[in-house]
Amino acid sequence: MVFFKKIKSKFSNIKAHLKKNSELSSTFDNFLNIQENSDTYRNFVAQEYQKQNYTVWEYSKDRDFSKENKLSLILKKNHIIILVQCRNDNNNIGLDNLYDFKVEAEEFLQQNKIFENYIVKLRYTMSSLLLEESTYEYIKNNPSEIDYEIIKIKK
Repeated sequence: MVFFKKIKSKFSNIKAHLKKNSELSSTFDNFLNIQENSDTYRNFVAQEYQKQNYTVWEYSKDRDFSKENKLSLILKKNHIIILVQCRNDNNNIGLDNLYDFKVEAEEFLQQNKIFENYIVKLRYTMSSLLLEESTYEYIKNNPSEIDYEIIKIKK
């Protein structure tokens, strides 16, 4: 989040020069607002899981922003690890998104062998139901592999 605040402050310094290209300026503003909202939602969700006695690692906070990260949080309780993707946007989650999430989760587990003796599950945590029908069916048919939870942000 600090990264985006720095960009936002630098962007406001050059914004006057971009008035000629209001579309570019608007696009950049939208990107920063979406990222800030995503970070706010991830932080809120992390706090909610901490209240449920999970140990929470805000994994996406530590990641490279040059690529889109599917994995937001790592939750640990007892001998269970839940790899969470937080979603607070209006983009539906299709099977392609699910596949990408599974690939990133597998890469994470390969790099973090410490979790190999844990029960591992994937979870979508969303502010509203964003699952496409095919994704919902997959999740419904594979409850030991993946689930979803809707956590609305409290204002």
